[in-house]
Amino acid sequence: MVIVDQCDALLMQNWEHVTHVFGHLNMTPKKDHGCDFSRIRQWYLEGTAQHRRQTILISEYMTPEIQAVFNNNCRSIEGKVRIKPVYPGAVTDVVAQVPQVFKRLSVKRLQSAADDRFAHFVDHVFPELQKASTGDKHVLLFVSSYFDFVRVRNFCRDKCCSFAAISEYSTTSEAMGARRSLFAGELGFILYSERAHFYHRYPIKGIHRLVFYSLPEHPLFYTELLNLMLTSNDETASPELLSCTALYTKYDQLKIERIVGSKLASQLLTSERSQFTFA
Repeated sequence: MVIVDQCDALLMQNWEHVTHVFGHLNMTPKKDHGCDFSRIRQWYLEGTAQHRRQTILISEYMTPEIQAVFNNNCRSIEGKVRIKPVYPGAVTDVVAQVPQVFKRLSVKRLQSAADDRFAHFVDHVFPELQKASTGDKHVLLFVSSYFDFVRVRNFCRDKCCSFAAISEYSTTSEAMGARRSLFAGELGFILYSERAHFYHRYPIKGIHRLVFYSLPEHPLFYTELLNLMLTSNDETASPELLSCTALYTKYDQLKIERIVGSKLASQLLTSERSQFTFA
């Protein structure tokens, strides 16, 4: 039996270690090491042990990576079962009165989804961030994937933007300095990775505008960041200044379902409209 507990936490580390272990399970040893083969079941010697193995994957939510392990590495002859919950939606736990705009990006195929998202950022989101750098500078740009995080960070550096980047590799002093500068209005925006929030839960103050370059894997992070806009702003922050924009594609079905709920997910993914607002 193989039990993988807290798969969602392992995803925030290095999932390749998990796939590497699964790729080396139930293999036939090349040396006997003095083993008494009369004590080994015949189906182990025949190399069919993986079909007798019970595998249990436990996670807060489903992701494509976990689904891939379920499809490719769970081959028990007894069959397999996947439990899929019905999500009420993380938007129901948002306390802050912030208009939440979901924009569906046009993507032709999965292989080009990352490039299409980045192109939309360069053409539409980044010009708005540049305008914000001369006005209301309290912007937080959230990026789920670290590969996208590095790509956006390098692009902003090339453009000589006034911004700071907080990732899981940032030191405590770097994160504190970025948060202090954002609250004081000295930065155009902060680029924030999901793993940084997973490990540290930084209480970033003074967020007026929240932009999700990509939706978080964990729906709780969506709620926490939006509610930060309520708890971290002083009374001088006008409610009209607060806004949230989330970018997604049709391939973000699992994320969308966890955030807006199972009932509304299909509408956001298949409707002719490409923009939806929750208030």
